[in-house]
Amino acid sequence: MKLIHGRFGDSTGRPYIEGRLVLPRLRFEMDLSLLVDTGADATVLMPDDGIRAGLDYGQLSGAHSVIGVGNKIESFVEPAILLFSVPGQVLYGYDINLSIFPKGHEATPSLLGRDVLACWKMMSSPVENRLFFEVVTADYVMDLTEDGSDEDFDLD
Repeated sequence: MKLIHGRFGDSTGRPYIEGRLVLPRLRFEMDLSLLVDTGADATVLMPDDGIRAGLDYGQLSGAHSVIGVGNKIESFVEPAILLFSVPGQVLYGYDINLSIFPKGHEATPSLLGRDVLACWKMMSSPVENRLFFEVVTADYVMDLTEDGSDEDFDLD
């Protein structure tokens, strides 16, 4: 079984996963640490991460209202691809509509929401510092093993 590994934050104990975010329309990509949030409907890029990676907020459009804990936030929506890997084995990709919070929003981690989490089974044991995700479905699957080839790239 090929499992994607997550981690728990050293100081917070929060569950995180590392991925790669691609915004095709903007020709932008970045590595991203995402807080696993089973309460979030969608995946969210927070301003600290976007600014750090050099995202040009002036190119964003498509205002969208997001309801969070206690308030409503106007955000941008951008078609995106999220990539996660089992190093040296397989790469999984997901087509999503990414919510991008505007500059000036409070500093919180970017969130991995149920738009992707619904495609996985999650196994979590903070006491043992173990966090794993078994992929049930993905939009793209690429075999990364030495005997794999581009012919193994599947579009489900």
